[in-house]
Amino acid sequence: TTFRLWAWRATRLLHPALIFWAGFYTIFLLFFSDLILVNVFGPDSTLSSVPFQILLIGTFIYAISTPYSIQLIATGFVNFSLYLNLISLLLNILLNLYFIPQSFLGFPCLGLGVVGASITTLIVFCARLLVSLFFSYKITTENSIIPQWCILLPKR
Repeated sequence: TTFRLWAWRATRLLHPALIFWAGFYTIFLLFFSDLILVNVFGPDSTLSSVPFQILLIGTFIYAISTPYSIQLIATGFVNFSLYLNLISLLLNILLNLYFIPQSFLGFPCLGLGVVGASITTLIVFCARLLVSLFFSYKITTENSIIPQWCILLPKR
C-alpha cells in the first residue's frame, strides 16, 4: 500500500508538467503543421496535414495516459497493462477495418483512408486514457483524476 501511494504521488507530481509541455508542443505543431510538412517533405505533403494534426492530438492524449499506465505497472498490475494493450490493438484493427476501406467483405464502410486510420488511433488512445484513469483511481483509492485537470483551470 505504501508503494501504491508513492506511485500515485509521483504521478500526481510529474503529470502537470507533462500536460503543460506536451500541450505546448502539440498546439505549436498544430498551428504550424502545414508549414513544417511543406518545408521538411515538400509541397506534396500538404495532403498529410489533416492526418498529422489528428495524430498530434492522439499523441498528446497518449502522453497523458502513459503515467497512469506506468502507475498500474509499478503497483504490480503488469497483466492489466498487457491486456489493455492487447484490447487497444484489437480495437484499433477493428475500427480500421470500418473507417479505412470503402467496403469490407461486401459490407459498406466509411472509406476515409488515411484520415480514418488517424481517427481510429485517436479513438483508441482516448479509450485507453479513460480505462487507465479509471483503474488507476480504483487501485490507488486516491482521487487522481481531479487534481490533474485542475491545473488547466484558472485559480480562484
